[in-house]
Formats: sequence, structure tokens, C-alpha cells
Amino acid sequence: MPRRKRQDEPGTLHHVTNRGIAKRTVFERVEDVRYFLSRVAHAVRRGEIRVHAYNCVTTHFHMFLESPRGELAKAMRRIQGEYSRHFNRRRKRDGPLYRRRYHSKVVDSVTYQDNLVRYIDANAVEAGLVAKPEWHVSSSARSYVRGEGTPWLTCDLVEARAAERCSAPAFRPELYAIAFKPKLSPGHEEWILKRLAAGEGPPDPLDDLISAAPPKVLAWMRRKAALADGTEIGMPLVPWQAVEAGLQPVLPDLRAIKRRDCRGCTTDDIARAGLLRELGCLSYARIADLAACSETAAKYRVRRHRGLLRTSPEYGELVAIAAHHALSCIR
Repeated sequence: MPRRKRQDEPGTLHHVTNRGIAKRTVFERVEDVRYFLSRVAHAVRRGEIRVHAYNCVTTHFHMFLESPRGELAKAMRRIQGEYSRHFNRRRKRDGPLYRRRYHSKVVDSVTYQDNLVRYIDANAVEAGLVAKPEWHVSSSARSYVRGEGTPWLTCDLVEARAAERCSAPAFRPELYAIAFKPKLSPGHEEWILKRLAAGEGPPDPLDDLISAAPPKVLAWMRRKAALADGTEIGMPLVPWQAVEAGLQPVLPDLRAIKRRDCRGCTTDDIARAGLLRELGCLSYARIADLAACSETAAKYRVRRHRGLLRTSPEYGELVAIAAHHALSCIR
């Protein structure tokens, strides 16, 4: 099967990552990280990429990049190739270093961008390397928080967002930790990685849905339900914990809706499964795992959810409110 061509128009923002083959370490010494980042710096100076955020841990790296001229593939091929040769030469080894070609995901949503910066910063913390992102010397968080400028780091985009999120007239280093406090919930990493694995598709609806009122969210869910064929999962919009948080304000009202033929599940069970599918884009197996039910029961609940969206205005309004709350949780 031919590989899918990457979306890389000039000016596109990307989340780029890769890890070692067979779970091996990629960065074993401080000198390794320095050499890798020197290759990144060279690509920046050649005008192939701009770097807005990065983090290198022992087994992998994450970068939030901009491709000014649509040359991401060229830059990454050179960065990874030169680093692999350096790594192998120093250890007198040969063969591939990376598990596969690098992953990339277009970042075309401001909300996803904000959460991506949090996720990149959280990597070193979750790996147990440091207690705070800015303590990790191989990350951009150190430059933003401590003001220790990395010459090739493009700071204007992230600094502007930090100031905007904190309602400040201009960026100050102390605002960074407030605006981009790492999210360490179990579902957050799963959400980012699922978006990364989903590849390219239609424009990300995340920003539009977050700013939309519940009736518009309901209209979107009904359109999606009408098109669903049970096979295409799509782009996850929220982590699964956000669905749980979004349901809390409407649980009593959902449970008050009496429905026939629910096979032992409550209306809020149906709403939970439906939102995990529509907003979280989880597989039926993952929904079953979270709901402690069978996969067959998970499929039934999602079908009931789609049916109730069409036939029950009361159910639709409550689920739209829950979806609106869930989307607001990831601002």
C-alpha cells in the first residue's frame, strides 16, 4: 500500500514525534541531545522549519514545528539521518535507530495547539525525569519560564498565546506556567496520541465547537450521527475524562428520562457511550472497557444515543449541554 502523502503547505504547523526502534533509548547522554538539537538548529537556520516547542526524553522526542516553505520532510530526513549516523558511529553499531518514519500531525486548531504545548512539556514530568517542566534542560519550557533564550526557538506564537490566555497585555516569563500548566490526566496522553495517529483529514472543528452554543453543538452531533456508519471513528475532540466531567451537571435530568427497551442500562449510560464515541472517538472496545460492559452493549448504547438524538428533543438538549461542558474542559 503506498504511503499517504503528508499535508505540508507553506506556513503549516505540525506536531512531530518519533521514538527508538524496539523501545530502545535514543538519547543516552547529554552530548546526544546537544547534537540532535544542533541538527534542528541547522534546519532552522536553513529556513526549513521554525520550532515553537520541543522536548527530548530518553526514548523519543516531540516538537511543535512550523514549515515556512513546505519542506518538513526534507528537514526531518536530514535531522534524523545525521543524528542516526552520529549515534551509531559513537557506539560502533549499525542499523536503524528509529521505530519508523517520523509521525506528524497538522495543528490547525488553537485549542489543540494549547494542549499540545502542555503535552510536550508534561513528557519529562510523566517520565519521572523532573518535577516541573522548566527543570528539564532538553525542553523549550526552560527557555520560556527562565528566559534563557534558545537562539533558534521561535517564541512569538507561544508567548502571545500565554499572554492572551492570562489576559495580560504582554508576555512575562511567569505567565507561561500559568497558561500552559501540564495536564497529566491518564486520558490526556491518549487523546493527543489518537489525534496524532488519525492522520490528515477535514479541518479540525475543535475551535468552532468550543465557541458554539449548545444548540449548534446538537446540530453538529445530529449531522455526525446521520453520517455515521459504525466504522469510521474520526478525530477525537476531547479526552474521555472531559466527557465524564461534562455529564455531571445534567446527570439527574438524564436519569429522569424514562425510556423503554434500554437492556438494563440507564439513559446516562447511553449518553456517556454516545459522547465517548462522538466526541472522544473511542473504539467500541475502549468504550466497553470504560463502561465496564461488553462490546456488544457498547455498540447498542451508541445506536440508542443516535436514535434518541433524532427522536427525543429533551435528550438532545441535555446531551448538547453535556457536550458543551466537555468541550469547555479542554480550553
